Amino acid sequence: MFIRRIEKSTKNSDKVYTYYRPVHTYKAGKKVRHQNLLNLGKLEGVLKEDYKILANRIEEIVTGTISMFSNVPEYLEKQAQHFAN
Repeated sequence: MFIRRIEKSTKNSDKVYTYYRPVHTYKAGKKVRHQNLLNLGKLEGVLKEDYKILANRIEEIVTGTISMFSNVPEYLEKQAQHFAN
């Protein structure tokens, strides 16, 4: 799982809005497909280098797996718990 950046713009203005979504990758036959799992919104307060940690932690919570080497900062843990619920 990874977090994808989505940019949307309005028809009447040049303003661009950025949103983030965790995406699950899977293979369907010979093709690779992506499935959007949920919308995270603007994802303010999370550094770009922490996106993978956040995505992995959300996946752990949703699937019920426990990582032996989980070293997630507290602010990311709060965000992951919020989004997983």
